[in-house]
Amino acid sequence: MKDVVITDCACVAEDGFGNRRTWQSWDGAAPGADDLRWSMFSETPFDAFRRLDALCRYALSAVELLTLPPPAAGGRRPDLGLCLGTQYGSLDADIAFIRTANNASGPSPRLFTYTLPSTALGEIAIRHRITGPNLCVLCGPDSGMAALREGTFMVADGTVAGCVCLGCDAVSMPVAGRSVGYAYAFVLERAPAACEREGPLARLIPGDAGCTPARCVAAHDALPALFRYVASSARPAGEPPCESLCLRAAAHPAAPCLLCNLDAG
Repeated sequence: MKDVVITDCACVAEDGFGNRRTWQSWDGAAPGADDLRWSMFSETPFDAFRRLDALCRYALSAVELLTLPPPAAGGRRPDLGLCLGTQYGSLDADIAFIRTANNASGPSPRLFTYTLPSTALGEIAIRHRITGPNLCVLCGPDSGMAALREGTFMVADGTVAGCVCLGCDAVSMPVAGRSVGYAYAFVLERAPAACEREGPLARLIPGDAGCTPARCVAAHDALPALFRYVASSARPAGEPPCESLCLRAAAHPAAPCLLCNLDAG
């Protein structure tokens, strides 16, 4: 098993958006998916952003804020994987599609495209020419951390040299009393190669056993807490990353913690 380190992070969340280099708070209330503009996140034109569904918009926006490993010859990234975790998946698109079923012209082909949450992975792969393996995980509130854990395994066992892991949800209708819109993205790479550059931020341990956490983080807080922790870390080139973080599987709903040794405060 090879060591895995987080080399970058980014998020689009209720309080703002950014990465470990910059942060921009929203001017007023957090916008919904329809209010997100590509120019907020990138100087590179991307006209297709306007046609994307909410889940794709959040996911692509967060990934655009990342510094990805450089592409191979030909501009592709065959040794980079993708893992997406989402609790609600394509719920918004599913409901919108069902509402078109009785249209005189028939169900909407455009909406049908987005009735799979894995569509977001395809959009990311196309834009960034990522041709490595990808995985979409739906397992309740632990989904984002589960995707991070699967990505850690993918890199640790040598399947890929790096992986972009996301926790993302976008639901416009009130779910559990409120609308939901966020994306947290992390770049995982192998050490020690990644440690030769500036910025390996935390070493991840993909195991389930042998961990004695000093503090556990509730599942719904884990992604924001991990982002805050990683975004505030800085390692000079050549130095090892900060203390290891252990990713554990949730044994049952009463014990949903997937991340240990991390202060959520």
